[in-house]
Amino acid sequence: MNGIEATHRIREDLGEAAPRVIAVTASVFDSDRELLLQRGFDGLLGKPFREAELLGMLEQHLQIKLLDERSVRHRQTVGAPKLCVGNVIPPHLASRIRAAAIGNQVSEMNRIIDLVRCDYPDQASEIEKLAVNFQYQEIITLLGAD
Repeated sequence: MNGIEATHRIREDLGEAAPRVIAVTASVFDSDRELLLQRGFDGLLGKPFREAELLGMLEQHLQIKLLDERSVRHRQTVGAPKLCVGNVIPPHLASRIRAAAIGNQVSEMNRIIDLVRCDYPDQASEIEKLAVNFQYQEIITLLGAD
């Protein structure tokens, strides 16, 4: 079974629950790219590839934001002050973040955090820091009850 057949079977068996599938191939002609996308692949990564290309593909298709080592070290050593975010963020957005945390819905949480970031950057950063470390219970506590 080749990658196209495997992808077809994954899509057929799992339907909407199928994971993202990225083709990694040495063939990067436009015609090959279109064929692979038509056959069910979500993206294409040409060989040889750079680490940044792979990480960018992961961020794009998993709807996540990866942190580099320096950012992680900075966050661990400096830390962010605890914020009273539950009383600042509008209730409808806090409720949506809380629901995403309860349901472990990472992409939904990231989407809402981006909405919050426009008007409440400090609060969004605090919630994002917790989300990146999978500290969903702390997010729920921080936001308070509905």
